Amino acid sequence: MASSFRAVKAVWIPYSALHKHFTKMAGDTSCSSAEKAQWSGLAKKFESSVFLQNLALMFDALQELADLCLSIQQSTISLPKAHRLICSQIEVFRGRKERGGDCYETAMEAVHGNCFRGIQLTAGKATDLLNPAQFYQALVDALTTRLLSEGDKPLCDLINVVLPNQWPDAIGPEYGENELKTLGHKFGIEYTAKLKNDYRDFKDSKGSVIGQNLNHFLNAVETLPVSTAECERGFSRMNIICTPLRSSLSVKHIASLMFLSLVGPPVHLFKPILFAKSWLALGRRDATSLNCASSMLPHTSVVSSHSI
Repeated sequence: MASSFRAVKAVWIPYSALHKHFTKMAGDTSCSSAEKAQWSGLAKKFESSVFLQNLALMFDALQELADLCLSIQQSTISLPKAHRLICSQIEVFRGRKERGGDCYETAMEAVHGNCFRGIQLTAGKATDLLNPAQFYQALVDALTTRLLSEGDKPLCDLINVVLPNQWPDAIGPEYGENELKTLGHKFGIEYTAKLKNDYRDFKDSKGSVIGQNLNHFLNAVETLPVSTAECERGFSRMNIICTPLRSSLSVKHIASLMFLSLVGPPVHLFKPILFAKSWLALGRRDATSLNCASSMLPHTSVVSSHSI
């Protein structure tokens, strides 16, 4: 959706400049008659009021969908938040059925005035005009299918008990503990007294104090995938690591390098001196060591041994 929005934006923003270019090329004597006809057809397309309205409708819708997709693809997104974002987007599109978006209103004003950014508009084919109400209803139906099913919605409600921004204004002393037990059973985490105490401290501090046991529990909850974005990032990272020049890497080494690249700390926090000392402490040689057998041999002997 983000790439589609950028394509539509590339037409909407320089609309008048593109029309001027098409008109100029249509009269260029260096072009063949077929090329002139093509340029002229593009210029007439930009003069069509139907094309302008459809483009504005797509711009408004794709802008919303692109923002939604980018939000859901974030690595910090949670399942309840993604569900709320989609529900909010559905309500936005339902409201657009009546009034449309900002660009569509601008396009409609231009159609009534028969002029858009200095371009005289002509009437296009009415059959090619998109119906905004039907268009947004189709988007509502498509987004509704992406919501959690009736069987998965209780899981979203259970997760809300560990999200402070989803708590009610007044919570009881045992609020969320039964849900925490159910979640623990689903994730294979035992509901112990330490976890219960950590959760109560978590509630008393309004989510600012997270004990060790509760932190382990929250990490398990955050493993629920929202989209395939993490998988796509993994494939992209693998293609960067496993190149034609590094094709001899084993699966184990590729997996280790991918793990460090995806979830490891930033490079500026890496302190190689600690690992170098541990390497040398195990009796291994450094790059400048002269105590190995091959470095102590005469140069001719080394060459002859390689030749043999």
